[in-house]
Amino acid sequence: MKALRTLTSAAVLTAGLAVFPASATAQTTTFRYTYNVWGTEVYATSTKGRFVGTASGSAAGTWYAEVIHDELRPDGKIRPGGSFGMVLNKAAPAYTVGGRFSGGMITQRDPGTNC
Repeated sequence: MKALRTLTSAAVLTAGLAVFPASATAQTTTFRYTYNVWGTEVYATSTKGRFVGTASGSAAGTWYAEVIHDELRPDGKIRPGGSFGMVLNKAAPAYTVGGRFSGGMITQRDPGTNC
């Protein structure tokens, strides 16, 4: 899997961030942001992929993801683990978003050369 693969379709990411008021009796406020992300796979094995790209929508930014998955044929289950992170420009109250994958599916859109 030496070839770099490009994510050709936009994925939509929704991040919910909770902001807790100082008063214990006040209700929690949740903000919801929606992003379109585009990127390229920069590293791959038969069961792991690393991606980087840009985000637009509620705020502009950059992102990375490391996805651990079953072997693609062309689909595979995402295994728990891996990681996701995004750094946003002008996105108060949060400028970074991060997390881990708990599951899902991944589809190989373009196997590229030697993949």
